[in-house]
Amino acid sequence: MSTPRVLISEPHAAGPLYLPYIWAILKSHWERNSAAREAVTWLDPLWRRAEAEGDLDEVCGAAPDVLGLSCYTWNWDLQLRVARWAKSRNPDCLVVAGGPEPDYKDPHFFRKHPDVDAVVVKDGEIPFAKILEAVVAGGKDFRHIPGLYLPSLETKLQVLDDPASAHIFTGPAEVPTVFDYSPYIEQNELYERIMTEHGKSWVMASLETNRGCPYSCSYCDWGSSTMSKLRKFEMSRVEAEIDWISRIGVKFLFLVDANWGIIPRDVEIADRLAEARAKNGLPKGMYYSSAKNNPDRTVEIVKRIYDAGLTAEHFLSVQHTDPEVLAATDRSNISPEKFREVVYSLARHGITTEVQLILGIPGDSVDKWKSCLAEMMNWGVHDNFQISPYSLLPNAPAADPRFMAKWEMKTRDLQLIPYGGVRQKNGLSCSKSKIVVGWRGFGDGDWVEVSAYSAFVKGFHNRALTRLPAIYLHFVHGVDYREFYDAIVDEFARESAFVAPLYSRVSGMFSEMLKDSDKTNEMELEDFPNCPFVVDAAKWLYVKSVLNLDEFYRDLSRFLVARFPKAKNLKSVIDYQEQMVITPDFRSRQGKSFLVTKNWPEFFRTAHSLMEYRPLEEPESWIIPRRAVVAGSKRVAPDNQLDFGEGTMSQRWERWLKQTINQHDQARFSNCPDPQIEEWTARGIPLGGLKLNFRSN
Repeated sequence: MSTPRVLISEPHAAGPLYLPYIWAILKSHWERNSAAREAVTWLDPLWRRAEAEGDLDEVCGAAPDVLGLSCYTWNWDLQLRVARWAKSRNPDCLVVAGGPEPDYKDPHFFRKHPDVDAVVVKDGEIPFAKILEAVVAGGKDFRHIPGLYLPSLETKLQVLDDPASAHIFTGPAEVPTVFDYSPYIEQNELYERIMTEHGKSWVMASLETNRGCPYSCSYCDWGSSTMSKLRKFEMSRVEAEIDWISRIGVKFLFLVDANWGIIPRDVEIADRLAEARAKNGLPKGMYYSSAKNNPDRTVEIVKRIYDAGLTAEHFLSVQHTDPEVLAATDRSNISPEKFREVVYSLARHGITTEVQLILGIPGDSVDKWKSCLAEMMNWGVHDNFQISPYSLLPNAPAADPRFMAKWEMKTRDLQLIPYGGVRQKNGLSCSKSKIVVGWRGFGDGDWVEVSAYSAFVKGFHNRALTRLPAIYLHFVHGVDYREFYDAIVDEFARESAFVAPLYSRVSGMFSEMLKDSDKTNEMELEDFPNCPFVVDAAKWLYVKSVLNLDEFYRDLSRFLVARFPKAKNLKSVIDYQEQMVITPDFRSRQGKSFLVTKNWPEFFRTAHSLMEYRPLEEPESWIIPRRAVVAGSKRVAPDNQLDFGEGTMSQRWERWLKQTINQHDQARFSNCPDPQIEEWTARGIPLGGLKLNFRSN
C-alpha cells in the first residue's frame, strides 16, 4: 500500500459549529509518539454536519484507506452513511469506530454494521495509533492491540463469556495518563483556516481538563469513563488551551469534564477562564456539568464565571428528587438542604439556576414526577427546568438486558428537537435516540401525561405566565406548588375555552410520537407562516398564549379566583403578572409603565429570599398608586435591548418571535422580577434581563 490516507469523521450535532477535536487528539498523539509519523497522510477532518449529509464524493474526493468515526447519539446514522460511502469507493478501507454510541456489547453488532471493521473502547489515542502502525506495516490482524472489539475470525476464536458472540474483545484498553500538551495548539494551522472561513459564525469549542467519572449512574456513559479514576490534565496545558481558545475567536465553550468542581484546582480554572474573557472578550459564554457533591466549591466557581460574563445562570444536575427513583438508577444526590444552599447562595449573587431533570427514569410514576417539579419550586428554582428524556445509551448500565428486563422497559427510537427547544425547518437533521417511554407499572398514557404536564410547567411557570400567582398562593395561602399546577394542567388547561385546544394539540403530539417513530416533538408556529423555525411544546405554548394574552389572562383569572376564593389579592397578582409579559409594542428606551396598587415588588423580593417555607402576609396596599417602569438590561440582550424595531405590528411580532424562541426558558425574557424598593425612592434593580423602577404616580 502507498502512504495510507487517514480521514477522521466527527460531524457535530445540529446547531452551532463545533471545532473538530477528536481529529486533533488522534493526529497529535500519532505525531508525538509514532516512529512512523511521516508514513501516513492525515486528511482534513469531516466535521461539518452539512458536509457529512451532502455529497461525500465532492466533499472528500477519493475515499481514505483508514476511516475513524467518532460516534455519538446525534451523529451515529451519519457516521454509518460515511462508512458505507468509504467502503463503496474503497472496499479495502479500514473503518474504525469509537465513542459512546457503537453498541459493541451486542454480539450481532458486526453483522448489523458490516461496514465497521473495529470498535475502540474508551480513550482512542493509543489503540488508534497502534492500528495505524499495524496498517503501515502491512498487517490486517489487530488482535494484539488492547481495547478493541473485532469481528470474529473463521476460527471462531472467542474470549467473551458469551459463547454465542460474533466478535472478539482484545482486552482492557490502554489509556493515557499524562496530558501535557494541547491538541488544539499542536494543530493550530487547520484551526486558523477554519476560523478564517467561519469565524463570523457562532463557533464553539470543547475543553477538557480531566477524564473519568467516579460515579455509576445507570443512564450515563461518559465516553466509557464512568466508574473510573479521575485523570487530571497538566495545569500548564489547561492554561495554554484556555488562552488559545480565547485568542482564536471561539465564542462559546463547552467544558466537557463530567464533574466540574470535583477537585480544588477547578476554582483556579474558573479564574483562568475569567482572565481570558477579560483580556480578549471571548468566549462570550460557556456550558458545564457541575459536581454534585461539592456545593461550596461549586458556588465559588459559578460566582467567578458569572462575574466574568461567562454565564448568566448555573446548571444544577438533579435528575430527580425522589430517593427511590434515584436509587433505581444508581444515583445519589446531596441532601435537599445542600441543594437549597447552592440555589440561594447564587440567587443572592444575582445568579439564576437551571435544574437538569430526566423524565422517564424506571421506577418513576406520574405522582412522583409531578412532585419532583413542585419540589424544584420549593427549593426556590423557578427560572428553567431543563427536562431531558431518559435516553438509553448503548453502553450505559441501563442498556444491559438484565436491567431492562428487571424494569420491563419499553423504548422508542425518536427524533427529538435539540437542547434549547428550537430548530430551523430546513436546517440540519436530528438523529434518532432510543428513548425510554415505559416500564413496569408505567404505560403509554402515563408517558404522554407527564410529557404534556412538563411542557405546561415549562411554558407557564418557567417563562413566567403563571409563576407569580403560584408564588403568592404558596406563601400567603399555603397552596403547594403541586396543587397549583395540578389545577392549572389537569383542570384549567382541559376546561378553558382558549387553553383546552392547546392541551389537545400538545398531548396529541406526544401520543403520535408513540405510534409513529417518524413523528417528532417539534411544533409548527402556524400563526407565523413565514417562520423558519419549529419549536418544542413549551415554547409553542408560550407563544400561543402571548399571541392571545387578553384571552389567556381572562380565562386564567376567572379560573383561579373561583378555584382559590379565599385569596383576596389573587386578581391583583394575576394582573401584575400579565403586565410583566413583554410583547412587540415594548420599547427598551421608553420602557413599559403601569400602575401598581400593591407592594408586589417587596413581596416577591421577600419570597425569593427565603431558604425555606414560612408564611407571608398579604402585600402592603398603597393608598397612592405607584407607576412601574420596565426597561431592558444590557447584561442579557446587549445587541437588541429587547427592542423590536420599527415597522408594522406584523413585522414587530416576527422580531419578537425570533427573540423569544431563541431565549432560554428562564425569566430573562418573560420576566419574573425580584426588585427592591425603598419607600418613595425610585430604584432600578437588574433582574434576569429587566429592570423595574418604581415611583409615585
